[in-house]
Amino acid sequence: MDTMETIDFERGFAKVGVDNSMKMEIACEITEYIINELISQTCFDYPIEVEDENGDVHYTEEAQDLFNEHYDQVSQIINIGLGLRK
Repeated sequence: MDTMETIDFERGFAKVGVDNSMKMEIACEITEYIINELISQTCFDYPIEVEDENGDVHYTEEAQDLFNEHYDQVSQIINIGLGLRK
């Protein structure tokens, strides 16, 4: 699938055909990077990941809240950048 439909730089934004799963994946990757940077620059006094008995690793409740907050912001920026929202 070709994701690039048209680019209209004179209007100030790119119109790009990106499906929702691609936007979610991009937003998750960027948000994960932000969270890792925040953690490396601050002293969290709680763990950010936990491992379940079955071996699944996931964020703690506090870290998930932080991720969700930043994910929403990143998603909005991506949508604005793609010309989907103002």
